[in-house]
This record gives sequence, structure tokens and C-alpha cells, in this order.
Amino acid sequence: MQPYIKDISIAAVGFVASLLLTWWFIERFDGYISQSQMMLSGAIAGGKWGMQLLLAAALLGERRWRYFREMGVVCGIGSCVLIPYILLGGGWAFFVGSLILCVLMMAWLVISRLAAIGLNRRWTVLWFALLGVAVTLQLTLVFDLI
Repeated sequence: MQPYIKDISIAAVGFVASLLLTWWFIERFDGYISQSQMMLSGAIAGGKWGMQLLLAAALLGERRWRYFREMGVVCGIGSCVLIPYILLGGGWAFFVGSLILCVLMMAWLVISRLAAIGLNRRWTVLWFALLGVAVTLQLTLVFDLI
């Protein structure tokens, strides 16, 4: 068995779990006014991760497999933070609070896990930069708050 198969498998489990949990989270929030707004929100979140993976595939060579694994773990664990909201529902404050906790968990994991596999800090900075773009798009295009 190829050594990267385990990395890809772990990444796939993390990203699939995240996709399911994130969509369930979006579905539970009653602040969306349409299905298309929900789809846009999900697409922005997924697009952030997709951009990172495309850049890693293009630039990291064989180290991309470990990067994929670590990002899958980060994404999956971060989405698990959304489970209380998914199960209990709630208003705007619980929705936003869940998102903030999710982002804080993922930020800590990105910092620690990418350092542990020896990647340049630029990859951590990239994650934060793409997060900033994604949050800005969510606040402007999805929720029309700024």
C-alpha cells in the first residue's frame, strides 16, 4: 500500500465529516432567507478549503499528502464544535458563538499541526488570509452585514 493512501483516507474522512456537519449546521440556522443563500454560504466555506488544497497540490510536492491529512483533521475537528448548535438549535448568538469557537479551534489546530509537520509558516498565514477572505464574503454576500 502506498504511504500516502493513509493520509488521503484520513483527509477524506475529515472533509466528509466536515461537509455533513457544516451543511447540517447551516440547515439548522433559521437566519437564512433562501436555499440559494444557504448554498452560497456553504460554497464560500468549501471554497476556502478547496483553494488551500489546490495550492498545496500545486506547490508542496510529496508533502502535500501530509498537508491534506492535517487539513482534513483540522476541518473535521472544527466542524465537530458545531454539534451542540446542530443538536440544540438556537438563535443568532448561539450560531455566531458556535462559529467563533469553531474558528478558534481550527486556528489553534492549524498553528500546531502545520508546525508539527514542519511546514513553513507561510502555509499557516495562508490559512488565516483565506479565512479572512471567507469571513468577509460571508458577511457581505451572504448576510449583507458590511
